[in-house]
Parts: sequence; structure tokens; C-alpha cells
Amino acid sequence: MIRLAILTSSFPRYIGDHAGIFVYELAKHLVDDNMAVHVLAPHDDNYPQREIWNGVTVHRFRYVPPGIRPTLCYGSGIVDNLKGHPLTWLQIPLYVFSMMSALKKLIYQENITIINSHWLLVQGLGAAMSKKKREMLHISTIHSSELTMLTRIPFGGSLARFVLKQADQTICVSERSKQRLEKAAGIPVQAHIMPMGIDVTKFLPKTPSCVLQNSTSNLDSYKILFVGRLIEVKGLIYLLQALPAVKDQIGNIELCIVGIGKLAEELKNQVERLGLHEQVKFAGYVPNEDLPSYYHSADVVVVPSMITDAGYEEGMPVVLLEALAAGCRVVVTRTGGAPELIQDGKNGFLAEPADPTSLAQAICRALTTTEISQVEYAARETVKRFDWPIIASAYRNIIQEIVRSQE
Repeated sequence: MIRLAILTSSFPRYIGDHAGIFVYELAKHLVDDNMAVHVLAPHDDNYPQREIWNGVTVHRFRYVPPGIRPTLCYGSGIVDNLKGHPLTWLQIPLYVFSMMSALKKLIYQENITIINSHWLLVQGLGAAMSKKKREMLHISTIHSSELTMLTRIPFGGSLARFVLKQADQTICVSERSKQRLEKAAGIPVQAHIMPMGIDVTKFLPKTPSCVLQNSTSNLDSYKILFVGRLIEVKGLIYLLQALPAVKDQIGNIELCIVGIGKLAEELKNQVERLGLHEQVKFAGYVPNEDLPSYYHSADVVVVPSMITDAGYEEGMPVVLLEALAAGCRVVVTRTGGAPELIQDGKNGFLAEPADPTSLAQAICRALTTTEISQVEYAARETVKRFDWPIIASAYRNIIQEIVRSQE
């Protein structure tokens, strides 16, 4: 039997938690009679250090002493948690040491065959060091946020090259992520291009719910939906700036914002400054199982991701895949892996990042297109190959091939 350890800095802490949900879904779909799956993730206050979810054994390691609040992981994510919080930086060496210690213990206790690390820093580095010491097999999955950090830290390129050299296989979530990895490492990279998946059947269109069409909604208004963390890279500030132009051209509109994050108050203040308090509703946190109802009630889903001043950008937004599976008309910016998936006017609509005018034009095109059924059908067809059983099968084939090559 293959014993797989998935090493991650983000993983759901409770049922319904969005943190690292795609890592959990991958782990769950990899479990079978020939593969035992263990996940090693950082702890958070008040959650068990070991439990089993749908056949996946979850191990959570402590990285700060009792009485000190862990602030490096979860919330807005490591990158955003570090911004403007010098004390949080002090938790990084504690995190690395604790992770390495927990990984060593897990390898010996569970007789681990192979490691799949998610994010090059610091999980990929930890797995690479374990491989060098113990001749472990290692698959490195590269997302996006770590790639900018590699270019901003001392010896980032050297670290990237070390991880790549020690990896038996590398997986990038988009071609754009692979290109950025090559730039950061300064060498060509052989990698599989494989986004995280989604449960396509979960998001298939059903009878539209009334989640957005509730007593506070105007039934004659166009429903615009945003889903995601309220952080800079999501670009929500530019969506709000685009709304007045959309309203002028389209008429009655309503934007529902699903998600939480550190920019919530700033965004609410901007809504007031723009005089959009009647058009914009903040839904806050919504459990993952309730998201399909929001998608099915939307006329258009907007993914306004941007490249931040620090150079951060998304890989392949899971929200985009979910919206496509739901058969939604989507507007997405030309950042990360999205342009690899969306053909403008065919299965969605493209806009320039951090550009309210371009965003408004794309939203208006999406809302006024006369080919609604064709666009929505193309959206559903596009995302079929990202169904979790297909993605997990591809991962399983890579894992089995590596293990067989070492026998």
C-alpha cells in the first residue's frame, strides 16, 4: 500500500471551513484500498491535533508555545498575515522547526512512502530537506502566492532550485504559475499543469434558489456575485469602482459579496462613499455547501483578481471553476491562469486587471449578451475536466508511477 503524506499550511479546521478546502478535497478523492492518505497541517486554537475525515487522517502540529496565539496561518493567508505584523514574522522559524519535527515523526510512525507538498515555501522546502536526509519520494505542488515571495527573499532562487532538484515531480496549477516559477528559479522547469479541482456535480444548475432574491432584493435587478476572501489580490475595490458605470448603462443592479477578510471595513466604507449602499450587500461567511445556491441565483459572477504592487497574483481561482460548473456567465481579469481557460465572449468575458472601466464594460457585455445559453453551455463544458475524480486520478497516476520507478 502507498502511504501518502500531504504537507500543507492551510487545511479546513472544521466542517464548512474554506481554508485549504481544495487540499482536503484532493486528499479525500485520493483515498482508496491501495492508498492511505495523511495530511500534516498547522494547528489553530481549539481544534483536535489528530482526527479522521472521510478516510483522511489529519495531523495538526503546534508551532507556538501554549498561551501564544498562532497568527501565521489561516485567516487571510500567510502572505497577508505577515503584512504590517513584525511579530508574526517571528513565528516563521518556530513554524519551520515544528513542521520539520512533525514531518519526521509522521514519516516514521506511519511508514510514509511519498510526500506531496503544497506551496514551495515552506512546505516544499521541508519536504525537499526530508527527501535529502531520508531518501523520501516527493511531489511538489506549486500554487501562486509563494512565487512572488521567492523573488523578494534572500536566496529565493537558490531555494526554488533546491526544491525542484529534490522533487521527483513538480505540478503547477497553471501555465502562468510555471512561467513565474521558471523566472524565480532562473532555470527551465519540467512540470505537469494541473489546477486544483472542484466537485462539478455539486455546482450543476438546479432550480434557482432565492438566496439573492430575498425580501431585501429587487426582483427586477441584475444580480452580480463576488465570492472570495476580502483581501487585496482579489481586486474587489475595482469591482466597486466599476459599479456606477454598470448601473448607468444597465439600470437596476445588485452586488452580493460573499466572503470575509481584513479589508471588509475598508470596502464597506468605499460602498458608502460611492453611494452604493442600496446596491451592495455583504453576505459575510457562507458555508461551502451553501455556495451553489448563490451561484445559481446570479446573473453574472465577477472574479476581479489583480496583480498587487508587491507582485502577488492568483494561480487558477477555484471560484472561477465553481462559477463555470454552475453554468454562470463569468467576468474574469487577465491575471494568473484565468486567460488560459476563458475565451472572451465564448465561455466567459475578460477584463483588464485593476481597471474599473474595462471591468464595467465586460460586466455590461455579460449582462446584455444575446447568446446566454451558448455561453453558459460552453462554461459547463470547459470545467468538466476539472472534476475532482479526474484531477485525483491524474495525481494518483503520477504518484503510482513514481513509486513503481523506485521499486
